[in-house]
This record gives sequence, structure tokens and C-alpha cells, in this order.
Amino acid sequence: MLQTIDSPQTTNFAEIGTSMAHTPLSVDLVQEVMLFAENELAALYNAVLSLFGPEQAQLAAEDWLYELGIMEWPQESAIPNWRQPTLAAVQRLAERTGACGNPAEAGTEP
Repeated sequence: MLQTIDSPQTTNFAEIGTSMAHTPLSVDLVQEVMLFAENELAALYNAVLSLFGPEQAQLAAEDWLYELGIMEWPQESAIPNWRQPTLAAVQRLAERTGACGNPAEAGTEP
């Protein structure tokens, strides 16, 4: 059974900085959403850290958080698609580092 958050107002994603509709949240749901988000961001940060260093890892994490703030949240789903901010952050990383070449040109000399 899910516990609901007791507050004078209904807690919803819009109140915690997202654009999700006014859907009441439970403590368990918030914990689950936060765990998924934390795991996704940590995986991105660690991958970028090992490949590009701490500066790019920090920028990628900031890009991920920005994208999280502007992404469209599902109306009924408990867990959003965390790949959306991750892919956007990786695209920005590729643009910053010059790693986003045309796939059709891969393997050819400039």
C-alpha cells in the first residue's frame, strides 16, 4: 500500500519543478522516481568522467539536469523516460568535444 504525502496542498510534479500534470504523489513513488533519476545521472557522469574527464562530466551533469527540467513528463506513468535527458546531454557533449561527425563520413580522411 502506498503512503501519501500529507501536506496542506496536493503534492505534484509541477510543484517540484517539472511540467507534469497535477497528479498526487506517494512517498514510495517519489522515492522510486528519485532513485531512477539518481542512477541515470550517476551512470552518465561516471561514463563521461572516465572518457572525457571531470570538466566534461560536470558539464554533462548540468546538461542532464537542464534537460530534466524542460522534458515533457508523462501524464499517467509513474516513471518518466530517463533516456531523453541523457541523450540530449550526450548530444551536447559530442558537440562540445567535436565527437559528432557525420556517420556517412566515418572512416574517411578529412
